[in-house]
Amino acid sequence: FYHKLFFQRKSLPCDMIEPFRSIIDASLLKMHHLKRFDSDDFKLSKGKVLLPYKKQWKYLGIFSDTIMDHKEEIFEYIRTFYYALINEKEDMPFFRLKI
Repeated sequence: FYHKLFFQRKSLPCDMIEPFRSIIDASLLKMHHLKRFDSDDFKLSKGKVLLPYKKQWKYLGIFSDTIMDHKEEIFEYIRTFYYALINEKEDMPFFRLKI
């Protein structure tokens, strides 16, 4: 597994969702190319870029739709991950994003 247990963080859930970063990364890239980001939505404070609460729903909706578009791939990966975890003879799965 990739993550180590520290600061009371649950390592297994982190390992299970790590492969799905590619889904959000692809969504972010698509949003950028389609010019769906609005610079007025973001604020700069103390050297940090922030997304105010009222503006978050626009982006969360896009990410939620993207995740739902890949729900079967995610389910298949998690199921295969689980089987590999309980049946130590199997190889751990590899998540491939189907675009």
